[in-house]
Amino acid sequence: MGQSSLSTREVTLSQSISANSSAASRIMDADFAKEQSESVRLQILKQTSTSALAQANMGPQSALGFLG
Repeated sequence: MGQSSLSTREVTLSQSISANSSAASRIMDADFAKEQSESVRLQILKQTSTSALAQANMGPQSALGFLG
């Protein structure tokens, strides 16, 4: 094997390592975005349920207000 062949393989291997690192980074970014999206979804559900509960609790008080 000549020096040129080894240099070509080294460049190819270096490019492969760089591509794999890049792919791993994109996967981690996608995982983070998915988790962040899920967190926002859960916060919205919590706020919605809290609001619904508050409105449900106001119902009986409103009915009593009409009677009294």
